[in-house]
Amino acid sequence: MKTTIKIASALVFSVALSHAGVLPVEFKGASYGDQSEVEWNFGDGNINSSSVAPVEVETPTPLPIVVQIPISGTVVGASYGVNIARLATVTASSTYGGSPAYSPARINDGSILTTAGPNWSWTNGIPLDGVRDDQYVLLDFGASKAFSAIDLYTSEGWPISDYNISVWNGTTWTVLIKARKNTAILNHWTFAKISASKIKITVLKGPSNLILWGRINEVVVY
Repeated sequence: MKTTIKIASALVFSVALSHAGVLPVEFKGASYGDQSEVEWNFGDGNINSSSVAPVEVETPTPLPIVVQIPISGTVVGASYGVNIARLATVTASSTYGGSPAYSPARINDGSILTTAGPNWSWTNGIPLDGVRDDQYVLLDFGASKAFSAIDLYTSEGWPISDYNISVWNGTTWTVLIKARKNTAILNHWTFAKISASKIKITVLKGPSNLILWGRINEVVVY
């Protein structure tokens, strides 16, 4: 039996195999293009790698598998680069229930799962009232970074209706993206390449079934 694991640049996926014995595993590039290098760890303390993707390996035991694309790696066969959001320090204006519940650290932990709940997303702690615009998560790179796309993942059943994505150029904030009446779990935004040291996602209105709260599971920047 073959288990296929799809991977995306700079993201980490853990897959627990439920079948005993030695199973072949196929690693394939996903929407961000085939990867120039992959690493895998079968839980035995050894990290294996290959410069060719896709590759096939065999699992020594039915242990969890971690597939990771190095931040320093390059991507071939696609116009996108690695996910630089993983490099950022994340803070938030408020957090529902207090950390670690709904921690802002969820939004760049490398998991693009859209599961709802405190272990998977950030949620604002101060309710939205339809007027205020001060509930946000902020990614700080510490230095100017170039990028041309942002993916925003929200929670299944709880898509954020209205939000702004702003960038900091060292002097002022500029609104880059305005999303209104959104109903999608994943928003993929592309634009001409820009450079910024910070990205701020301001939640203006939650989903129609709970407008006071916005949930963000992951932000991918490349």
